[in-house]
Amino acid sequence: MRFLCGTLLLLVFSTLGYAQRIDSAVAHIEQKGFFVPNAFGTATAPFLAYKKDPNGGLTISGTMPVYYFDFRGNVLPGCPYEYTSLPFEKKNRAVVTRNGLVGMIDQQGRVVVPLRFQRLELTNHPNGWLRVRLNGHWGLIDSTGQVQLEPSYDEIEPFSDGMAAVKQTGKWGFIDLAGREVIAPMYSHVWRSFHEGFAAVDTTTQPNKNAVGFINKQNQAITAFKYAYPFCVNRRNTHSRDYTSYYQFRCGYALVRNNNCETGVIDTLGREVLPVRFYRIEITDSTLVGHRNKQQMTYKTPR
Repeated sequence: MRFLCGTLLLLVFSTLGYAQRIDSAVAHIEQKGFFVPNAFGTATAPFLAYKKDPNGGLTISGTMPVYYFDFRGNVLPGCPYEYTSLPFEKKNRAVVTRNGLVGMIDQQGRVVVPLRFQRLELTNHPNGWLRVRLNGHWGLIDSTGQVQLEPSYDEIEPFSDGMAAVKQTGKWGFIDLAGREVIAPMYSHVWRSFHEGFAAVDTTTQPNKNAVGFINKQNQAITAFKYAYPFCVNRRNTHSRDYTSYYQFRCGYALVRNNNCETGVIDTLGREVLPVRFYRIEITDSTLVGHRNKQQMTYKTPR
């Protein structure tokens, strides 16, 4: 017990010392005429800071100078950048902007992705690939800036379940983690990207048309394209209208709905284990229970 208590005390003092280092560094930076956002909250080194005007204020503009400082309050090489530059993220890199073009720097200020793109965003790729926009089109680069997928798509969504939705000439398809197009753009909309092996897609742009269905990663439909859009606008019935829980498989089941805001449940074979007629679905570890006024129906999930 003594050892444990001593360890806890050491941890507390170490944490306090770390906080004091942050506070003193931020104070030193601000004395130089800079503003550090979230100075005593989430700010950590390297610190992102905005250069103040001679009058002590901040003028927001496309060329507003942004600087990065180390723990000692020294400016990282390469600064300043423009105001759209971002704080350092989890992989110790920061997206920076100069002359309207973006790239990335590391914690020493070295450019690790050249500043030549119009946009640069994270993708949830396991290898840290980034989606980039160049000449009006989106592609993928790796963490060193090497192009892995030439910019040719109108849009690229973040990766989910090893796939990313892509848009080209008004239609949506999917690419895999290698950047290969495994489902050609053919769908009007992607309501839910892949999760547990299935995605919810739409085959028409007509309003109020029941045309949402589910596909697997081989582009095989497991349901007919007959369900309504995920959101519900019917206010007559007392039920949840939170569409975020619809049309995505969780533990082998997905909620679906029709134009009357009636809800049902399908399994991974596309079967309606609860028909689309309920106002509320209650989910437990072993059952799915549909409620409609005083009526209810229970489906026991296989073990």
